[in-house]
Amino acid sequence: MKRIYFLDHLRSLMILLVIVYHTQFIFTSGLLNSWVIISETKSENLGLIGMYLDTFVMFTFFYIAGFFIAHSAKNNNYKELIRSKLKRIILPWLFGILIIIPIYKILFLFNRGLPQEEWFSYFHFYKRIGTDLSLFSNDPNQNWLWFLPVLFLFQMCYLLLHRFKLLNNNLSISKAIAYTFILSIAYSMLISKLGFKGWTLGVLLDFQNERLLPYLLFFLLGTKSYQLEHFSKPLSKTPYIVSNIIMSIGITIYTTVGLNLFYNIIDPTREYYFISSFGDRLVYYSSIYLCTLSFMHILIYPYFKYLNRPINWMKTINRNSYYIYIVHMVVMGVVAIPVLKLGIPNILSYFIIILLTFIGSHLLVNLYYSVKASLFNKHK
Repeated sequence: MKRIYFLDHLRSLMILLVIVYHTQFIFTSGLLNSWVIISETKSENLGLIGMYLDTFVMFTFFYIAGFFIAHSAKNNNYKELIRSKLKRIILPWLFGILIIIPIYKILFLFNRGLPQEEWFSYFHFYKRIGTDLSLFSNDPNQNWLWFLPVLFLFQMCYLLLHRFKLLNNNLSISKAIAYTFILSIAYSMLISKLGFKGWTLGVLLDFQNERLLPYLLFFLLGTKSYQLEHFSKPLSKTPYIVSNIIMSIGITIYTTVGLNLFYNIIDPTREYYFISSFGDRLVYYSSIYLCTLSFMHILIYPYFKYLNRPINWMKTINRNSYYIYIVHMVVMGVVAIPVLKLGIPNILSYFIIILLTFIGSHLLVNLYYSVKASLFNKHK
């Protein structure tokens, strides 16, 4: 199968949307104790942007990653592929937890007017016992870098399944989508019912408990798309129209039920449900995964139809997108500090920070490639 260019372009869009998603936390109250920079004035309505982006952005990342690992594994050169993934994922992750997370904490303390702390407390494996561990400075974690080791784990799981031919090669794409949808709902409901909602934070892996299996399923859905050469022929427009209808219905239900559950959380005495505690939770997760699948299809269809080709001005952005993801949070922290001091409306600050974060991260990654090329030429 020839290179599927539109997935490179779509991945770059997802990077931009990650920045859009992360920037809204500066102006909302959801992560006051852990976010790198917080604004003194709030615009809680921006949280709706994050609420909608949260339904599909990371799932799309995993789907695309699954597609490309299946492409890379076709020659069965497992040792070389594992070395490649160690270099591309684990080395940047080590750089992130040893360099970028400490910078994140420096910015976190500076923004809040707090003194800097002991050097060893800046690493994510540190925990200040006997203090408020919801405060990032007392219990640093991998934050947005959680994606890297989880992705590596998924890739290694796939290579193991591929090596021993344990994947169901007879499964159609429609059945794979149906299984992904049903199993994702069942898993998230089980985790919620057992009271395991939230994050598991560790030295090696951080992950959202109710989404770990769904992320893996969407990753495997990407591998199935490659195996079936799903993009080797034109996509039908009818499913695209159906996805738009489903998304409109799903997003309405998700917003209504999701906000109601959120209000129940912030006011435990409220306990209002449209159906029941179990029923509302089932509708909530069902609507999330309906939105996930429909959003992904709504994006994939036009990108495949119109952008499945090399685009000169996108080449550098596509090359940089992975590393932009790694550095964007500290860049966002650096640019947000002066922007918030301008005293301009939050909505304007929001878009300025997004733009400056993307440009600044892009320039920083370009600098990395320039220095790398210079050092390589010097040692030739």
